[in-house]
Amino acid sequence: MYFYITPSGPVLGYGNNVDIHNDYIPDTDDWYKKTLEKRGAFYINGISKKDFLINAKPSISFSQALYDVYSKEFLGILFIDCSPSVFDISEVNTLPQSTIITITENSGNKLFPDYDSISGNAAISDDNLYKSTAIYKDDLIVSYYLNYGKLYREFGVTRIIILAISAICLLIIITVSFSVSNYVSKPITHLSEILATNQQRQMLETSTRYMDRPDEIGVLYNEYNNMVSTLEKYIDKEMQNKLIILDSQMKALEAQINSHFLYNTLESINSIAEIEEIESISTMSLALGSMLRYSIKTPSELVTLEEELKHVQNYNAIQQIRYPGQYQLIIDIPEVLRAMKILKLILQPLVENSLYHGLEYCRYGSYIKISGCLKNGNILLTVSDNGRGMNAK
Repeated sequence: MYFYITPSGPVLGYGNNVDIHNDYIPDTDDWYKKTLEKRGAFYINGISKKDFLINAKPSISFSQALYDVYSKEFLGILFIDCSPSVFDISEVNTLPQSTIITITENSGNKLFPDYDSISGNAAISDDNLYKSTAIYKDDLIVSYYLNYGKLYREFGVTRIIILAISAICLLIIITVSFSVSNYVSKPITHLSEILATNQQRQMLETSTRYMDRPDEIGVLYNEYNNMVSTLEKYIDKEMQNKLIILDSQMKALEAQINSHFLYNTLESINSIAEIEEIESISTMSLALGSMLRYSIKTPSELVTLEEELKHVQNYNAIQQIRYPGQYQLIIDIPEVLRAMKILKLILQPLVENSLYHGLEYCRYGSYIKISGCLKNGNILLTVSDNGRGMNAK
C-alpha cells in the first residue's frame, strides 16, 4: 500500500483494505521525523505493527520526503508499507541446506529471515564454517552465510561422479578421435604416396574402395582421376598442336625457299629483259617482285598509306602493260595522310575489282581514282571509277 502525506495534513493513497486513522497526526511520530532528517533519501522502518494504520499487521515501511526540483520547497512525504514477504529471496538460494541469505537494515534490524530461522539453521551452526559479506544500498545489507564443510560433503560424491564421467568422456573422445583420424588420414596418406611415386600419372584403378565413398575423400580420389584424365588429354592436345606448328613451320620454310627461288627467277627475267631491251617484261618482273615482297616479307599487318599506294602502283604498272593507255589511275591523297598507318592489302583488291568489274572493257578515257581525307579523326579512303556502275540491287 502507498500513501502521500501532504504538509497540511491530508492523506492521499491506496491501502488495499488498510487505511490511516483520520485523527492520526504524523508530525510527532518518530518515523516522520527520521524521514525528514534523510532529506530526500528513503527511510526504512523495520518489521513492526504500525498502530496508526487500520487493520495493521507486522510490515516493513519505506518513506521519503519529497521536494520541488527547482524551489526545494517541501511537498510532503511518500509512505509505502509492504509485507515482510517482499524480501523473501529464498527462491534464488540454490543451496538452502548450506547457505543462508539475509537482508538487514544498516542499524542491524533483521528484515529477512527472522532470527529464529537463522539460529536454528545448520548452515551457520558452527562459526568456523561460514563467512559473510555485505552490500550497502539505501541502508540495506545483503549478507550470505556459507557452510563450507557441509558444502564439501554434499559435493564430494558429485565430484567423484564428475571425475568418473570426465574420464569416460576422455576415453570416448580419444577412441573416436583415433577412429576418425584413421578413417580420414589413411586414404589421404595413401593418395600422397601415390602422388609421390606415380611418375607416369596413372589412374587410381586400385583404390576403388575410396572412390566409392560419398564423403570428401571419395570426391578427392575422383577429382584426382579426373585431373589425370584431363592432364593426359591436355598433353595429347599439346603434342598435336606442336606437330601442327612444326608442320606449319616446315611449310613456311618451304614457301620461303620457293619465294626466294621466285624472286631470283624474276630478277633473272628482269636482267634478260634489260639486256634484250624489252621494257614491258622488265617492268612486269620488277613490279611483280615488289608486290610479292610486300605481301610476304612485310613483318606487320599495319603499314603506312604510302607503302600501300606503292603496292597499288606496282599492280597498276602490270595492268598498264595488259591495257596500254586504256585507263588512268588517279591518286588524290594529301601528303599528311601518307605517313599514317592502315591495314595491309586493303586498296589493291578494290582497284582490281574496279578494273575487272567496274570498267569491264577498258576504253580510252576510263579512270580509277583513289582519294582520301580525315573524317572525325579517322582516315576515309574511296576507290571510284567511271565504268558502267551497278544497279541498286
